[in-house]
Amino acid sequence: MYRRLECITIAISAGLLLAANQARATTITTTNYATWKTDLTNTPVELNFAPVQLTNYGTAAGITLTPSGDAADPFNFTGPDKTGYVLSGYLYRYSITTLAGASDGIGVVKVTTPSAGENALWLGLGTTNNTALTLQLSDGESILIGSGTTAIGLALSQPITYFTLSTSAGSQPFIYDVWYGNSNLAQDSGSQQSPVPESSTLGLLGGGLLILLGSQRKFLQKLFA
Repeated sequence: MYRRLECITIAISAGLLLAANQARATTITTTNYATWKTDLTNTPVELNFAPVQLTNYGTAAGITLTPSGDAADPFNFTGPDKTGYVLSGYLYRYSITTLAGASDGIGVVKVTTPSAGENALWLGLGTTNNTALTLQLSDGESILIGSGTTAIGLALSQPITYFTLSTSAGSQPFIYDVWYGNSNLAQDSGSQQSPVPESSTLGLLGGGLLILLGSQRKFLQKLFA
């Protein structure tokens, strides 16, 4: 009986581990723009931040930015914070116009990519008080970035549909530049956009569990009959 229970546990654990692993992409990161470009198959495109004004964008709609003259690739910027939104235009060091989030350590700057997702991004990022910044990708990967204003390039083996920026209380995360392109990494097949297993995977695991438990119940009934 115990051997059967052990087999059930191993089978379920292996299935959950497989489902979780399918959610993660291979990610190459760099802080060198020229190096990032070598990970692309095309010429990268830059979003136009010129429309950003020193005003409030703290709504569910936020602000949408596109490349100059190309409205087909919209990136939406919002500032989820508890039950509301905090996002505003912010002038960093008197010269860099950015989009900044909340300073409570809870709110984030969320950037939603075009519907198909993006697998290569170059991001200009920072925090108002030179605190560390956390970049969270839609596939569940978390990247800790050191203090100060910086830029980071990502090339992934699957597209991400959004990312968030957060920092500690008393400082605001901000973003001032976005480039995007096509990663030259081989793309994962059947990849997920969330670390949570998809419904079909959960259905298979649940169905298998019911079958195994049903078999175990019959075994116990015979044992104690």
